[in-house]
Amino acid sequence: GWKALAESLAINRVLTSIKVKGCDFGNGGFAAVAASLAANCALTSIDFAGCETAGAEGWKALAESLTINCVLTSIDLSESRFGNGDFAAVAASLAANRALTSIDIGGCEETSVEGWRALAASLQVNRVLKSVDLSCCSYGNGGFGAVAASLASNCTLTSINLRCCEESSVEGWKALAESLAINRVLTSIKVKGCDFGNGGFAAVAASLAANCALTSIDFAGCETAGAEGWKALA
Repeated sequence: GWKALAESLAINRVLTSIKVKGCDFGNGGFAAVAASLAANCALTSIDFAGCETAGAEGWKALAESLTINCVLTSIDLSESRFGNGDFAAVAASLAANRALTSIDIGGCEETSVEGWRALAASLQVNRVLKSVDLSCCSYGNGGFGAVAASLASNCTLTSINLRCCEESSVEGWKALAESLAINRVLTSIKVKGCDFGNGGFAAVAASLAANCALTSIDFAGCETAGAEGWKALA
């Protein structure tokens, strides 16, 4: 069934959107569909959300397709299960991708710093991605800081969702603050429900004095700002 779909996608020239959210791809199904995207020249949106059966070969196939696909503009990988190294492979492919403008990887269970560093490296050189959703992700030790720091050199992202991230080290938030102080393209950021730890909120709030691009920031549900944080925001 999935191989038949893959064969059709490889030659179809009119289908622009497909949703396979929460599907069980079985053994090899995801890899077949993902590989077909290398030849597809019509799909602009695909929803793989909630995928738990991609497997290493599947994510590798998707990464390879994303490096050469030039028509897909939106992909949803939220709540998906990535094995060891899988997230890094997909993240690294974004460095070469020239079409995706939106990617949702919210709720992913990637905790290795290597994966987040791969994403950070891609964000530094990618020139087409406009929106990225990293909400409810677990960044592990240093992952958030790497992604946050990459925003200093990124010149295309206009929206990033960091809602409910599990980053509580002040180093990570300071990295974000430093990026916001010099970033000139990001217009919207969501840090709703985040744990800023000791001094994190104050650092981010203070950076807004130098920022000249943000038009929207979501601090809703913040319980760890502290007196110094609110003073810095004021």
